[in-house]
Amino acid sequence: MVKKLISDLASTKARSVVLLLDACFSGAQRGEGVLAENRGVAIKVKTDAPIGRMVMFSSAMGDETAWPYKEKGHGLFTYFLLKKLQETQGHVTLDELSDYLVMRVRRQSAFNLKRQTPTVISSSEVNEQWRNWSLGMRQSSQPIQ
Repeated sequence: MVKKLISDLASTKARSVVLLLDACFSGAQRGEGVLAENRGVAIKVKTDAPIGRMVMFSSAMGDETAWPYKEKGHGLFTYFLLKKLQETQGHVTLDELSDYLVMRVRRQSAFNLKRQTPTVISSSEVNEQWRNWSLGMRQSSQPIQ
């Protein structure tokens, strides 16, 4: 499914693509139970690599679960993503966004005694250029709770 999404996005005429995924690929479900752990199965995930001029943010490493932030009604990754976009009115480089998400999500997941580490993977065409890309979004009138 992610492979098709990456392929479809890469086939557009976009100058660049930023893919933000708040999902895990560990065989887990967000919430109370972890499917793979309940069966004692260890899954090694091969992440589909971005292609073209694409960078992909993922909410968790391949063997981690993307945890909910129940008090805020979002996943941890989505909550801090929206918070940073609101604070900066969308004027943030992807490098700054990446650093913020890794720090905040790791810290909050540690408070919950669970591990979650957002990751960023760029296509070979983009290499490290993505770090200077800016989202430059318009301000939202809805505050993040």
